[in-house]
Amino acid sequence: MGMWKTLSIIYNENGIIKGLYRGMSINYLRAIPMVAVSFSTYEVLKQALKLDTGMKI
Repeated sequence: MGMWKTLSIIYNENGIIKGLYRGMSINYLRAIPMVAVSFSTYEVLKQALKLDTGMKI
């Protein structure tokens, strides 16, 4: 079964919102804390290793 056939079956059975976007909210709930921790860790290590150039963006 091809991609277009699969998408048409999902669309016909569940619609666009329920079928094609199912599970995205739980992925966002998982990704937001992960990105926050990654960014915070990066910033702390950058300052600890004195790699901060002081340039403002």
